[in-house]
Amino acid sequence: MEEQQSAPKLKPDWLQRLEQESYQAELIISGVAIFGTLQLPSLIKKLVIFSLDSFSQNFMEVGYLLFVYLIIASELLIVSFVLHFLLRTLWIGNIGLASVYPEGIKLETDKFSEDFGRKLKKVFPSFEQFNKSLDDLCSVMFALAALFAMVFLSIALFLALLVLLCYLIALPFEGLSFQTLLYWLGGALFVLFMLQGLMGLPALREKDWIKRVHFPINMVVSKALYGPFYRPVTYITYIFMTNSKGYKSVGLAFVFLFTVSFFSFPLINETRILFTQSNYQEKVRLSDTRMRFYNYDDQRPTGDYIPFASIPSEVVRGTVLPVFVTLRNDPEEFVDNRCEDEAPSTSAEKSRVWISCLQEYYRFYINEAEIEPTGFYTYKWPESRQYGIRAFLPMQGVPPGGHRLRIAFDGPEVDSTLRHDILVPFQYYPEEELLK
Repeated sequence: MEEQQSAPKLKPDWLQRLEQESYQAELIISGVAIFGTLQLPSLIKKLVIFSLDSFSQNFMEVGYLLFVYLIIASELLIVSFVLHFLLRTLWIGNIGLASVYPEGIKLETDKFSEDFGRKLKKVFPSFEQFNKSLDDLCSVMFALAALFAMVFLSIALFLALLVLLCYLIALPFEGLSFQTLLYWLGGALFVLFMLQGLMGLPALREKDWIKRVHFPINMVVSKALYGPFYRPVTYITYIFMTNSKGYKSVGLAFVFLFTVSFFSFPLINETRILFTQSNYQEKVRLSDTRMRFYNYDDQRPTGDYIPFASIPSEVVRGTVLPVFVTLRNDPEEFVDNRCEDEAPSTSAEKSRVWISCLQEYYRFYINEAEIEPTGFYTYKWPESRQYGIRAFLPMQGVPPGGHRLRIAFDGPEVDSTLRHDILVPFQYYPEEELLK
């Protein structure tokens, strides 16, 4: 009776058939996942650009970590699904090869010596067993890729909700910074996560009071982090934990994560995430010894982000210099608050008041000489859909040669956190000079 109860249950036929043919679904899903994950970096870039134009610098300083996390997560997903696809393709090829040559490596051949054949067979004993191991590895890799997808998505949503919650809590309190609240709340959650991890150590987990609180805390942490995915994430995580032997697989996982993360850093610059940091912004804005492609319309890829300002080319030839200045959230909000006292009655009058207010705070200089724009307008850049200022600077009296355009945001009541300059180097050679 006891032997019958302890005997493993037979799997139903449909489940056995599904396990045998699961590679077909794996390949289809993996192919779709590769296509989808390859779109993630460009989507993250669009999200970064939208955030830079829509949110204050305080949000961006915090958002930097979230965006870096998303980039590394997207690269991990891409590499995981591509590896799975390649390994599964290799397995399918091996299965076909085994059907053509069922004996595998034949030792009765004149291609090598008998001694070489024995040693070869010792190292490569069974092609069938190799394919079985490869099949298992593919299944594990696919499960890991699915686990990565669920974990990364749920943690990203958790962090975004945490930032939003801290902002809403701090909103009614004038002296309370939401970043300070976020760091305190984040620190408390980190301590909680560390505690539930420490409770699993062999020296602690058998204590009675640990047994009472360990599982409930673990479930609270899992539900908070993984949200609707906490059941599949918990299943897959503990299946790997309870079936892996030693720490070799954990070490390999960390090496994999570190390697992919390291090679993700060039993408951080490409997606403009560095522009969320005020120190990097200042470094770029005040650089007049290096020409950066995004400051020139003819060098910047179509639709690419304009961080601060842009002119048509690094070599100006006309008598008028068109300048586009990106209107960032903080300066725009500051100017808008200064214009609150004026209440225009019509839309056209409101636009004129807004332009007049902007002109009070934006100044244009070529080298050290202030240039009064002949035209000053609001403008939305057609490709990147960025909102800003379009100014036209007369170039009469500017000598040929190398110059520096300086755009200054300054004026009444502008404090040091908002006051800034934008420097754009250029060469000026008007057409008439070239004809001489």
